[in-house]
This record gives sequence, C-alpha cells and structure tokens, in this order.
Amino acid sequence: MKIPFFDLTRQYEGIKSRIDAAVLKRFSSQQFVGGEEVQRIETRIADFTGSRFAVGCGTGTDALILALKALGIGPGDEVIVPAYTFFASAEAVSWVGATPRFSDIERTTFNISPETVEPLINNNTKAIIPVHLFGQMVDVDGFKKLNAKYSIPIIEDAAQAIGAKFRDLHIGSLGLMTAISFYPTKNLGGAGDGGMVLTNDATIYAKLKSLRNHGEHENKRYIHQAIGTNSRLDAIQAAVLNVKLDYLNQWNERRRRIAGHYIDFISKKGIEIDSPLEVSPRYHVYHQFVIQTPLREQLREHFQNRGISTNIFYPLSVHLQPCFPDSGDRCPESDATCNRALALPIFPELTDDEVTYIGRSIEAF
Repeated sequence: MKIPFFDLTRQYEGIKSRIDAAVLKRFSSQQFVGGEEVQRIETRIADFTGSRFAVGCGTGTDALILALKALGIGPGDEVIVPAYTFFASAEAVSWVGATPRFSDIERTTFNISPETVEPLINNNTKAIIPVHLFGQMVDVDGFKKLNAKYSIPIIEDAAQAIGAKFRDLHIGSLGLMTAISFYPTKNLGGAGDGGMVLTNDATIYAKLKSLRNHGEHENKRYIHQAIGTNSRLDAIQAAVLNVKLDYLNQWNERRRRIAGHYIDFISKKGIEIDSPLEVSPRYHVYHQFVIQTPLREQLREHFQNRGISTNIFYPLSVHLQPCFPDSGDRCPESDATCNRALALPIFPELTDDEVTYIGRSIEAF
C-alpha cells in the first residue's frame, strides 16, 4: 500500500461540483479582487471564531506583518516568538525591522507557555506571538494573566489552528489580533495562498483594511495615509474558502478520529514513542500529527519501506537559522524536539484501511 503524506486531489473530488461552480461564477462576474465573495468569507470566519472583524489578505505571513504594522512595531522593538515553529512567525518580525526573541517550548504541547515567555520580557518587548502549533491552542488562561500583568499586545499565530478551541473559546479569543493562513494544505485551505487577520478592535480593523491596500484612505481613493502593501485576498480564493468552510467541522472531527486511532496503536506498542498530547481543556484539530522518538530515523525508514510518507516539522529551530544573528536565546527543548519529531499522514480523506495500515505499521516496528 502507498499512502501519501497529503492528497488534495481526494478533497477536491469530494466537493468538485461545488468548487467548479463557485470558481466559474467568479469568471462570469469578472470580480477577482475584493467584492462579495471576500466580504462573505470575512463575515463567516468572524462569525465562526466569535470575532468582531476579519480582514482578508494575501498570505498567512502577510497577516502577521499587517498585524505588526498596525501596532507600529519596527526597528528597536522586540517581539517574542517560539523557537520551534514555521519560519514565517519570526520572519514577519524581521520584515518590519523589529528583533525576534525566541522562547523555548513545552515538550508535551510543542507550544510556548507563559513560563517560557516571561523571562524574555523587557522594556523593548512590544508584542508576543504565541503560535497554536499543529492545531492545539496555547494556554489561553495563562497568557491572559501574562497580558494583564505586562499589558503587552498578543498576536495569535493561528495559521495551523482554525477550528481549535480552549474550552469554548476559539482562536481570536486571546490576542489583540490573530493571523490565519489559508495555504492549500491547511485544515481550511484555498486553491493558492491566502490569509486573514481577526480583531475585536474597531481602530485596528480600520488600520488593517488600509494597510492591506497600499495604506489607502478608506473613503478617499488614491489618497494614502500610510505606507502599506498590496495584500488582498482574491475573490477566487474566497469562493473556494466559502465552499470549504461548510465542511470544516466534519473534516476536523475526522482528523481527531484518525489521531485517536494512531494514539491507540502507539499506546499498545509500548516503545519509546510519545504521542501528541491534547491538554484539557483544549480541542486539538490535528493540522499535523507529530510524534516524538529518539528512534526517528529508524522509524521513518520503516514507514518508507512500507510505502508510508512522513515528514519532519521542523529540522532546525528558528533561532538557529543561518539568517538570524545569535540572539543569545537558548532553547534546549526546541532543539531536542527538532531531532525527534516525526509527522505521520493525517488528512480527512484517509480511508479507514489506510489508517489501520499505518497503525499496524507502528505495531510492526
């Protein structure tokens, strides 16, 4: 049996008629940038997450950059980010001219915590970017207490976590702003790049709308009140997302069932493999199913020999990337995780037979 790490074709085939009709409608209308489809997905994502406002943009990375620019963060400022995350979380900070400071993570959740962040806070700290990595939210209660203590704005990086919850709180419930990615392989993915910023602040909302459109004045075309950028969510992506949002909850539930099967197989095996831990009261949506083991290379070869594709997220901590000068931040848990993390296939269209085959392959190791 050959099992891919991810297969977008299967998802498309299941909703092909609706996707095709939605895209063709955009070509018939010739409305490709902005318009009703973009406004509709902004409203629907805001409603889905319980946020007041949503601003579509070009990518998840742009969503972070726009959020930082809306706060006026730039040279001389520091922003705390995880050392173990996708590169864009720190890249956005550097892009606005600020300095990323790197927090270590908790081994059990892959996320930063108030305890790992607080020692990095100083007078130059202008924002904290907690990443809800692999589909599980950070400790919302703990970060709210941290925010109350220091009054430092929080920007949630929810690129991998749409649909995740902390008790009944969705992404967007913690931060002043929240960045979302609609990259095609995300739990809610478009047919190309796309992103969004959530906020409950009307002033921030107005700034974000201006910044994504070259800093243009909301009511005065070609009058620019700020140096912005060109980062607008296009209508074709919005049309695709409006179709897919109808399926997001059932897709996330399917991911959770698959994860449950994997965890059962791993727990019965009794070897040194740590399953990803869903920490109460969190609702994990398993954008990735990442295990940890000192036997990673042997296990990966074992899966490869059985036709199962795997991936490594991430091979090098962000603070050790060649483009960053030595910040002095030390993140031993992050570095160790990079050496033992292995991601197994997890997407809603995996068949029960494939899930069982992967589980049996764990047993056979």
